[in-house]
Amino acid sequence: MSNPSPNLQQLAELTQRLEQADYEWYMRERLLAEMVTQSPYGLIACNRDGRFIVWNEKATELIGRGSPTFTVDNWSAICKLKWASDKKTLFSGLDCPLARALKGEVVECAYMWIGDEKTGRMLRCSAKPISDSTSLIGAVLIFFDNAIPTGDPGNEPKRAISGG
Repeated sequence: MSNPSPNLQQLAELTQRLEQADYEWYMRERLLAEMVTQSPYGLIACNRDGRFIVWNEKATELIGRGSPTFTVDNWSAICKLKWASDKKTLFSGLDCPLARALKGEVVECAYMWIGDEKTGRMLRCSAKPISDSTSLIGAVLIFFDNAIPTGDPGNEPKRAISGG
């Protein structure tokens, strides 16, 4: 019996390298998924159309809802996201830190009130646009655990001003 031809041997080596690369990609995906799932912070991400694609367990715990079927445009009303300053006024679709990040703005250390005035909670969050090498592909919002605002009004997101 003769040795396999060089082409068959190269094909076998290439197949082995592809299998290894496939396994390494799978392990990276698993690691990333577990990092998101087990994060001590609430992590929410949406695509550029405002559809949620990541919503981890801590976000569900902090916000009180999970598995969203809504979009960034209407989640303030559904989740009762309010201005920290009065605990009553809902964020509009434009004011929400995640919506602002979708427009390219970085929002650092913003305070939001989530829930009812008496039974809700204050949360600190930051939001950032996510881009690839050519364009905006989405946004991410990180909720930190209960936070007490510093009293610095600069920490609350600015209210959006509509042009007219």
